[in-house]
Amino acid sequence: MARHWLSSFLLGALLASVILYTVLVQRNNGDPVSPRSREAHLLAKMQEMEQQLVSLRHQVSGSNTVPLPTPAPVLCNSKKGAVIPPCEVIQVSIVCAGYNSTRSLVTLIKSILFYRKNPLHFHLITDTVAQNILQTLFSTWSIPQVEVSFYLADSVVDDVSWIPNKHYSGVYGLLKLTLPKVLPETLSKTIVLDTDVIFATDIAQLWQLFGQLRHRQTIGLVENQSDWYLGKLWKNHKPWPALGRGFNTGVILLDLSKLRDISWGGFWRIIAEKSLMTRFWTSLADQDIFNAIISEHPYLVYTLPCQIKTILFY
Repeated sequence: MARHWLSSFLLGALLASVILYTVLVQRNNGDPVSPRSREAHLLAKMQEMEQQLVSLRHQVSGSNTVPLPTPAPVLCNSKKGAVIPPCEVIQVSIVCAGYNSTRSLVTLIKSILFYRKNPLHFHLITDTVAQNILQTLFSTWSIPQVEVSFYLADSVVDDVSWIPNKHYSGVYGLLKLTLPKVLPETLSKTIVLDTDVIFATDIAQLWQLFGQLRHRQTIGLVENQSDWYLGKLWKNHKPWPALGRGFNTGVILLDLSKLRDISWGGFWRIIAEKSLMTRFWTSLADQDIFNAIISEHPYLVYTLPCQIKTILFY
């Protein structure tokens, strides 16, 4: 706001100076001044004042104004092979069930659309209520280069409903564990998001990081920021096992092909059953189980850059 005001002020000063100079030249103590000479003087004066205006703008922007935010850094290698082709479709999977989750999902979708450059395919695992709402929403928007597929949560609820869970999301907070089963066999990888995420840059920066997964790495996660899994928050606090501070599952890179190769459905179930013998329930839903898996098989995880938490989403 201040910058626009200053520019207007300086421009007004420039015009006023030109008018004053014209009057002075015309008077000039009665000396005759040719039109051509007067025009040359005016042009030179305007060029001089324009240079002063540019100089003042640079001085003001460098000292008295808040700097504009710089573009988010690219979080992947600058090799030519790491650049995503503009026609490549980015696959995004989200578990969304009930009225409240659809509200936050709309905000998430809008933030992704605001920055995206690539085509998108959203895979939404929903209940019937959320599906009706979201189908109406997307048909109304009619966004080009956006495809949406729906999968009813009821088809896999039984796979996780046996797990005692104290998380507010209930059984739906465990459904990420079933994604390799729910999603089409032809889908080899996907970004998995919680509905309360808001993107602050192009989601392609996150998609590029699939190129960093090596060998048996199948899950990309950000390290947890809280002390929850350190077990020191209160006396007798016994969280689920985790590697170090543990990992946050609000944003996940899932290599679905690799997970299917290790028979993921039975793989995570064995570890969950073993942990429940001493923990009795999950407090953080799927996050507890993912961390228990990684604590036993650390080779599965690729640690996403810590900037992800502050650059890509809030």
